[in-house]
Amino acid sequence: MKKSKLVAATAAFALIVAACTSTSVEPSTSRTPETSTTTPAVSTTQDPGTGSTTPDASDPDPAIVAALKAEIDPLIDITEELRGIQFLRRPEVVVISTAQMAARVRADIEEEIDLEDIAITDRMFRLLGMMGPDDALAEIYPELYAEQVAGFYDGDTQELVVAADAAELSALTKSVVVHELVHALTDQYFEFHDTMTDLADAEGRSEEVAALQALAEGDATYFQFLYLQQLPLLEQAAMLVEAQDVPTDVLDSAPSFLAESLGFPYTTGFVFVQSLMDLGGAAALDRAYESLPVTTEQIMHPDRYRSGEGPRTVAPPKIILDGWQLQVADTFGEWGLNLLFLDSVSRGDRVVATNGWGGDSYSVYYNADEVAFVMRYVGDSEEDAVEVAQALIDHTEGTLGLGDGVTDGGGRLWDTGDTYAFVDRIGDGLVYIISSDPAAGRSIRAQVSVP
Repeated sequence: MKKSKLVAATAAFALIVAACTSTSVEPSTSRTPETSTTTPAVSTTQDPGTGSTTPDASDPDPAIVAALKAEIDPLIDITEELRGIQFLRRPEVVVISTAQMAARVRADIEEEIDLEDIAITDRMFRLLGMMGPDDALAEIYPELYAEQVAGFYDGDTQELVVAADAAELSALTKSVVVHELVHALTDQYFEFHDTMTDLADAEGRSEEVAALQALAEGDATYFQFLYLQQLPLLEQAAMLVEAQDVPTDVLDSAPSFLAESLGFPYTTGFVFVQSLMDLGGAAALDRAYESLPVTTEQIMHPDRYRSGEGPRTVAPPKIILDGWQLQVADTFGEWGLNLLFLDSVSRGDRVVATNGWGGDSYSVYYNADEVAFVMRYVGDSEEDAVEVAQALIDHTEGTLGLGDGVTDGGGRLWDTGDTYAFVDRIGDGLVYIISSDPAAGRSIRAQVSVP
């Protein structure tokens, strides 16, 4: 499945998260942001969309379009003032109906989905206990994004696309416009869309994609909230009420890791950007686009980004399985481990277990009916590896329901006849194998060593 369009999410989602959580997500106003002096890049692009709409989706009234564009124009100036840099070219604004927006997003996502590939991904998530037997990403993704998107910046056409059916923008939609304008503005200077697209379409670079997305969405969310803080209190309250009324039926029924994954670039990315702003103002934020974070660990722990703590290299295993193919070889990362343990380990234990992530590599193999997963992991210390190994044991015995494992060769083994799982740790490294075909699991174990 091509990922370049799936890395785009929605500004409205950030506000829903903020409105519905007890965690404070608002910018620090204790220091004035430093004005950026960044030299602009040569060209500009950003994200998804073919520019097409479904033929039966009616265009909004031209008078409504004109009125909304007039409302958006001063928001461009406000965005420039908040972010501290000026547009090199005023972005073109395209207003479409909410029905057109939903149809456009749904069509874009469906166009990008490789049904065979995503079916294998479904099998992997089910094997890992992250999805139920009836969940299917090919059905969830189009509906989920169509439900949430209120506007986006399309870097391919250099347009700001806004969905609206009335002649006046709501408070929520105005804040979404500011969010997307920040994307348009920063993309003109740093061309992050081109970088993100290249990373997303490459193999084994998902950690870098997630880190860059968190930087970009954290940037836009930070200044979106600065904009909201300037509004009268009644308008702020109206916006929060509106955000809470946004339909979330698809999101609520989706596997829990999907909602967490969608929220990560906004909430955790926001905290990352806030740390940059607190310590160095907008100039420090701009420098982050020139020296990109490369792991979700760096996003979750901004001090590790500042200290330059990168991932330890962990080579993927070289597996030969007759009749099987390699689907993906990538990195789970600290955030990926959090998602894996989301429903099986308490939040406190999950944070402790994943906090010492040093590096990993995972591979997924498949044949016509079966799927196998293998991960090699190293912690910052032996204690960190012990904690992850215990979390994997708890997950396998609890969420996966494989029961008590047995000690085997120094590791823990589950071989139920239907599923094979094995975890082994030596020092600060470990290996975890799980396969829906026990024979394949045993073969993988014979070929994989603890890093």
